[in-house]
Amino acid sequence: LIAEGDGENCPRKGKRKEHDFKFTFEALCIPALLQRDENSSSRSSHPGQANPCEILIDQALEFVKHSVDTHWIPHDATNVADMCMLEKLAYLIFERHVNEYDLNEMLIGSNGGAEWWVQVKEIDLSSEKDGSAPSQAIDLHYDKDEELAETFEIGSFPTLSTVTYFTSNNLRDINGSDRTATAPPTVIFPHTYEMDDDGPIGGVTFDADSGEMKMNMSTSPQMIISHSKVGKHIVFDGKLLHGAPSNPILRQKSEHSHFEDHVSDVHKGIRVTFLVNIWLTRRPSKVILLPESIRDKVKDCHIDGGANCLSFLNENPLSMVKRNIKTL
Repeated sequence: LIAEGDGENCPRKGKRKEHDFKFTFEALCIPALLQRDENSSSRSSHPGQANPCEILIDQALEFVKHSVDTHWIPHDATNVADMCMLEKLAYLIFERHVNEYDLNEMLIGSNGGAEWWVQVKEIDLSSEKDGSAPSQAIDLHYDKDEELAETFEIGSFPTLSTVTYFTSNNLRDINGSDRTATAPPTVIFPHTYEMDDDGPIGGVTFDADSGEMKMNMSTSPQMIISHSKVGKHIVFDGKLLHGAPSNPILRQKSEHSHFEDHVSDVHKGIRVTFLVNIWLTRRPSKVILLPESIRDKVKDCHIDGGANCLSFLNENPLSMVKRNIKTL
């Protein structure tokens, strides 16, 4: 089963305890990320029309110059007005999912919140022969409390993991050549940290009695493939194995993809994703708030007048639209 879109096992509204919460996968679009502001400057293919993703990419590029870490926003943050645009988006994503899936009662005290970071991968096709770019790959992994896992070998995982795509599926060579490639997709397996590593990854069934996924060798392996698209947003169970492997067979064929004009030519050679993990009961160890010094640098990096097209970041809730599922 290869799927891209909103899964059938999405959560239903209603009061629930943490162990009752079942979630697999949902794919959405954030329409506000595709809006243009005709009254501001831009470097895109639409002169004079700034685009939200274009501005967010600029801030993301500035952010990664100063931090390779994940950062924290408490669920009861009181400094939202002073946040940079990336922080505001992370906070709105957290708020949207907590409210959409009725998870407020699962927040314990003031310990829950959003862990966020940015992935920027440059594409250099000068030495590639098959249209793939291993340097863009993100190895398969579990989102977890890294410090806790490394120090005590204990697995602590977010309730939900999310990915928001700031760039499109088709990428141009960062060195300026005419060569192009499709971006590695996000791949998610129904496999958790507690499961046996032997056997095919993704061959599982859901045990209704225990509320857990269990290995089933007689079940065909399954996975979810999500291709990059500007403004696309996916959310899935935070315990699941996922990544963005460089294997060319996983990539969308060029004839099924096209260059999107939501992002400037300056950004065509990079894959930029925005990651937000939703923790309901605790803050991951050693994950800190974004330092004020970095926040100021990120806030200073923007297109003249471009803040107008990001005015939606001052509104709550963040509007999202479901995408369809395609099953093979």
